[in-house]
Amino acid sequence: MGVHDDHRRRVYERFLREGLAGFEEHNAMEFLLFLARPRGDTNPLAHALIDRFGSLSAVLDAPIEELERVPGVGHSSAVVLKFIPQMCAYYLENKTSHKVPLTSVEEASAFFMPKFFARTQEAFYMALWMTAACCCAACSSPRAAPTPRRFPWRKWSPKHSNAGRRA
Repeated sequence: MGVHDDHRRRVYERFLREGLAGFEEHNAMEFLLFLARPRGDTNPLAHALIDRFGSLSAVLDAPIEELERVPGVGHSSAVVLKFIPQMCAYYLENKTSHKVPLTSVEEASAFFMPKFFARTQEAFYMALWMTAACCCAACSSPRAAPTPRRFPWRKWSPKHSNAGRRA
């Protein structure tokens, strides 16, 4: 067992005990790099990535070509770094994909937030509020612009909406 193996074991144990909340940014990046690099010291690379891009989130948002320009980051490591935000978005979307009425602004926020997580291009979603309860009656895809004919009813039209009216 090498020095780095023992270090990784301690980091894994710390994560299982405390979660990421107590980790410094470079420690979280180092832990993530364990997935991409099964052997060796990932601490210097974690520091190099954060120094180059400015933050852990900026590293994860960086184009794959820029990541691969950092010495020590190969294609596999860059793919792992690009995978993480997408997996988080997938997880959040999956967790909130159930179809239930949204009865509060908080529930609507929890429903829509994952749809924008890790996006690098603009997306448009719309919820239609019906009666006193908040119901997501229609939710458009980010790939298709919403139009009245894509809604589940035919009588809706922009002139019947509350858009532009003052309360």
